Amino acid sequence: MEPVHACDLSAVAELSAAISEVPSERRLAMVGRGWGALCTGDAVLDTQTSQLQAVAPEQVQLVDLQTALMDAWDWNQVCPGGPLALSMATKLDPAAGRAHLWKACELQRTVAFTEAEWTSAKGPIVIPLLAWRVLTEGGADNAAARPVVRALAGL
Repeated sequence: MEPVHACDLSAVAELSAAISEVPSERRLAMVGRGWGALCTGDAVLDTQTSQLQAVAPEQVQLVDLQTALMDAWDWNQVCPGGPLALSMATKLDPAAGRAHLWKACELQRTVAFTEAEWTSAKGPIVIPLLAWRVLTEGGADNAAARPVVRALAGL
């Protein structure tokens, strides 16, 4: 069976390297601009990440949560807790919601961040997890995927 996602590994490596050159507050927008060139088979993520750099900071959470609705199948693949986990997370304060997702989505499986980093991050919660799946399924190694996913999470 052919993989659903295919990534341009040199583009992933180039964006990963460039991320370290900009201040952390500009990284989310940078990945939003660069995501579309990284991988195929991720139309919803392409659309949603491009919006991250175009919306006001207070609208980022809305774009993020829309992503889980627009790509519910992928969200269920990324998070075994599914829509219920996300619904619960949005009812809690941000740190507690992220902690809930850490457990419900079994995020220890990723190597993009530690539990402490994830719970203290201030960025999106859906998009980075979907991006991790796309990048790793698309052939990117953890070292190249990690900076991109961390930037999407607000780290």
